Amino acid sequence: MANSPRRATAILIAVLLVLPALAVGAAAVPRFLSGLAVDASFPAAGFIPQNAVLPEDVTYADAADALSGADTRDGAAQILRAEAMQRAGERPETYVPVLIEGLSHHPASPRGWTLLAEAEAAHEPERAAKALSLALRLAPLDYRIIFHRARAGAPLWRLLDPEAQEILFRQTARLWSEEPLRREFLNEVLLLEGGPELIARALADQPEELRALNRLTARRRMYSNPGR
Repeated sequence: MANSPRRATAILIAVLLVLPALAVGAAAVPRFLSGLAVDASFPAAGFIPQNAVLPEDVTYADAADALSGADTRDGAAQILRAEAMQRAGERPETYVPVLIEGLSHHPASPRGWTLLAEAEAAHEPERAAKALSLALRLAPLDYRIIFHRARAGAPLWRLLDPEAQEILFRQTARLWSEEPLRREFLNEVLLLEGGPELIARALADQPEELRALNRLTARRRMYSNPGR
């Protein structure tokens, strides 16, 4: 009987020693599952942040489906999932809740806030402008989302404060000044509502470049409408 208190104490100590390990293990399980979900979405998980075209045998819908298995507290995975859904053609009302959930756990994602600004520009322009402003301030030099910001900024730039406008104009100007961006993205921004005005403001202090852009735009218009 004398050993009973000692045995109980030993058991208690053993339990106390094991509990932290169990807690750590339990916390690691969701991260492990998220890692599996992200791995299952490759190569899309690597291509999307780089704006690269997916291989023909991979679809954004498949990537979004794989990422649906990620832990909802894994903000980066949920933001990636939302972008995969958007690229797969899902409507904003479908992927915006996923995106907002992701941003609640990963609020320092300029790409996530930019995606939210794009999604809400038409119906919630004030909120979209705040999201874009935050994205611009979080990463004013992020080369990978220049086009996304210009696309979001085309209908929203007038709603931004002067500091955010200046960042947007400075980045948008690179769509003209850097040949790879000009070749790949400039025309798409010019076709957006508000796009020509945004690019004109971005090049306002470069009159020669603005005139060159206007000449290029006029030539494109002439070639696309040869009978007029």
